[in-house]
Amino acid sequence: MLTGHHDPEQHNHLFATIQSLQSQALLAQQGADYWQVVVIDECHHIEAKGFEQFVTTVEPAVLLGLTATPERHDGKNILRHFHNRPDGTPAAQLRLWHALDLQLLAPFEYYGCDDGEDYRAINWGQPQLEQQQLSNLLTGNQMRARTIINNWRNLVADTSQCKALAFCVSVEHAEFMTGQFNQAGINARLVTGQTSRDDRNAAPRQLQNGEINVIVTVDLYNEGIDLPFVDTLLLLRPTQSATVFQQQIGRGLRLYEGKESCLVLDFVGLYQDGFRFDTLYSSITGLSRREIADSVEHGFARLPSGCHLQLHKTAREHILRSLKQAINQNWRRLQTELARYAALKGSNQVSLSAFLTDHDLELEDIYRSHSTNTNSGWTNLQRAAGLITGNGSTEETYFSKRFAALLHQDDPAQWELLAQVAEDPASYRITSDQELKALAEVLQTRHYHRFKPLPGLEHTPLRLHAAYQLREILTAVGRWTEDSRPEFREGVLRLHDQKTELIFITLDKSEARHEGVAYHDYAISRDRFHWQTQNSAGPRTEAGKRYLEQKTNGWQFQLFVRTKKGAPYRALGPAQVLSSQGGKPMSITLGLESALPERLFEGFSVLRAA
Repeated sequence: MLTGHHDPEQHNHLFATIQSLQSQALLAQQGADYWQVVVIDECHHIEAKGFEQFVTTVEPAVLLGLTATPERHDGKNILRHFHNRPDGTPAAQLRLWHALDLQLLAPFEYYGCDDGEDYRAINWGQPQLEQQQLSNLLTGNQMRARTIINNWRNLVADTSQCKALAFCVSVEHAEFMTGQFNQAGINARLVTGQTSRDDRNAAPRQLQNGEINVIVTVDLYNEGIDLPFVDTLLLLRPTQSATVFQQQIGRGLRLYEGKESCLVLDFVGLYQDGFRFDTLYSSITGLSRREIADSVEHGFARLPSGCHLQLHKTAREHILRSLKQAINQNWRRLQTELARYAALKGSNQVSLSAFLTDHDLELEDIYRSHSTNTNSGWTNLQRAAGLITGNGSTEETYFSKRFAALLHQDDPAQWELLAQVAEDPASYRITSDQELKALAEVLQTRHYHRFKPLPGLEHTPLRLHAAYQLREILTAVGRWTEDSRPEFREGVLRLHDQKTELIFITLDKSEARHEGVAYHDYAISRDRFHWQTQNSAGPRTEAGKRYLEQKTNGWQFQLFVRTKKGAPYRALGPAQVLSSQGGKPMSITLGLESALPERLFEGFSVLRAA
C-alpha cells in the first residue's frame, strides 16, 4: 500500500490514492504500460483534473472503473474513458434497483413529506450559489425543523430506537439542526469536515451502541464509509442531483442483522416547474420519466422487491406539477436542443443514443405514439433541426413516426430481428434502415433478460412474460397476415385447429365501452389468477363447458394480461381451470403453469386491484 507515510519496495500489486500516485510521480517513474490491470474505485471522480490526467496517460491492458453513480450532475461523461457496449452504455452494470430485487441491499421505505417551504427562488444548477441560498433559507428555520421532527415521530414508534443519518446543506445548517434535535430530546451528534478525527471516529460507534440517535452531517458521509447498522435517513437538503440523492439513500441500504428495511424521510416544498424529480426517483427505482409521473399520480405499483414509496398529499401535488412540466417537451424545444447539440459536437457525431443520454431524455420524448403529424421520430427530428436536408419520402416519414409502436418491446430476440432488418433493408423493403438500427441499439440497453419460448406456442416467436401489443400476438399465431387482418374485438381468440384459446385481459376497465366494464380480474398469487369471463359465458354454454371440461376435452388456455388500455400485454403462458363459481359471467380461478415474476405479480395482484 502506498500512502504518505509508507512507500513499498515493489509496486507490482499496489493500492493507492490518486494523491499518493501524483505526489510520488509514480506513473512517470514506472511508465504508462507498467501495470497490466488498473482498477479505479469511485470512478465518477475521474473527470477531476488530476484524476483525468492519470486516466488518459496510463495504458493498462485492462482499465476497470467501479461506481454506484456513473451519471455526474455536471453532465460530464465518464464512460468515454472505457470500452463500452455498442450503444455507449457500461460493459457491465448492476443498478440499484436490480440489487434491491436480488436482495443484495436492504429495501427502503421512502416518505416524501411536505415541509411548507418555497424554493422557487433557488438558482438550481449553480452549485455554490444554490448551496448558499439553501443555507440562508433553512438555517434558523425553526418551523421547518419542527415539521421534520414531527414527521419523524409520526412514522416511528420511538426515535430513541433509530440509528439515523441526517444530511444538511451546510455546516451552519447542520449545527442548527443538531441543536434542534437535542432540544427535542433526540440525542444528536454533529460530524463535519471541521470535526476532530477522534470525535469523527467515535460518532459511528456511539450511533451503533445507541448512545446517540442521529449523526448530523453535510456531505462527509455521501461516500467512502460503511455504516450498515444505519436504519433511518433524513434528507434535509433539497437537491436536483441524482448522484447526491442516490449516494445519500445508499448509506442506509447496507444489509445488517436484524435490519428489515431503511426508513427514508425526504422533505419537499414548492419548486419551479420542471424541477427534475424524475431523475431523482428514476435513480432508485429504474422507472422512466413517464412511469414516474404515472406512479406519482396513481401510486407506485412497480418498485423493487420489498420497497415502499409514499408521498404526502401536498408534496405529491408539487412533484406531479413539476413532472408534467418536465415531460411536456414540445417538438420545437427538442428541435432547438438537437440543433445546438449538433453545433457543439458536429453533425456527424450526433447519434440517437448520445442525444438521449446527454439531454436526459426518454425514447418516448422522440417517438410520440399519440402524435397526429410528423412530429415524431428520430429522422423527422433531425430533418426539422436541419441536420438532414431536403424533403423526406412519404415512406421515410411514415416509418420514422410509426417506430413509436416498437418501444414496448423487451425481448432481445425482437431487437436482434430489428437489427437484422436494418442490416439488409433491401430484402425487407424498408428505407429507414439507419434509424431502425439506431433504435434497436437503444432498445438493447433497456432490458437484459432472455425470455423462454412460450409453452404451448413454441412454434411462434412469442416468449413467456415478454411484452406484446395485440397486433403482434395476432400476427404471431397466424390470425393476421400480410393480406388479411380480420377485425378482432372480443376478449378471447379460439384457434380451433390447435385447440387453443387465447384469453386477453385488461385489468383497468375505466376506459371500457362494452359489457366487460364489470369484470374483475387479478393475480391471487404468483401461480393463481382470478378471471371473470364475458357475460355470455355460463356453465351450460359452449364456452363455459370448454373451460369446465378442460381436463378431458384437450383444450389449452393461454393468458395475456395488460394493466390498462394501450399498455402491452404480458404473455403469462398456459393456465389450468382450477375452480369456477357463478354464471354469466363465470368467476374462474386459473392455475398458471409458470409462476409470475415478482414485478408482474405486484402489478397484477389483488392488492393493486383493490
